[in-house]
Amino acid sequence: MTAGLSHEEEEAIIPLEELSECDVANMTVGSIFRWVIGYERSPGGMKKRVSQIVFRDLPRITERDFRKGTEWARETIRALKL
Repeated sequence: MTAGLSHEEEEAIIPLEELSECDVANMTVGSIFRWVIGYERSPGGMKKRVSQIVFRDLPRITERDFRKGTEWARETIRALKL
């Protein structure tokens, strides 16, 4: 998603060869990643275009985690009288 937008506007087809073997092995439908595209400058001043795909390596949220989070949010809203 482009910064500042509330929904995606662009789509890309990324060949599996662009990913590390570890990322391919752990990838599933719905995996969250970010694609960093920019420039890298060497200490000598040389500018190089770079592209890096980074997958989030976080534990999955369980149904129990979701319920606990929802209850915590309700209690917080009540405590703040919102």
